[in-house]
Amino acid sequence: MHKRQKRAIDVVLETTDLLLECPEERAFSKAELWQQIDARTFRGSLADLRTFKWLEERAGTKGDIKDQKGAEMTMMNMVGSYPASTLLGIKK
Repeated sequence: MHKRQKRAIDVVLETTDLLLECPEERAFSKAELWQQIDARTFRGSLADLRTFKWLEERAGTKGDIKDQKGAEMTMMNMVGSYPASTLLGIKK
């Protein structure tokens, strides 16, 4: 998971750098952005970062993470349906 998190951060930072390096007097369209980076990769990175944020926030809560609202869906998005249910201890 740490490699995935690092990659997501790298993609978002690279994209941010592209936007910040664009001269202010020049408009920068989404089409130009997608020529520089892959839209699917960028959106996937954002989803991964939101998932990591969710997991980080829930780790500090009392109780078991499996009892938190949305835990199963988040874990399924993160690691797939079989490991998610196994990791969360959910019996189907």
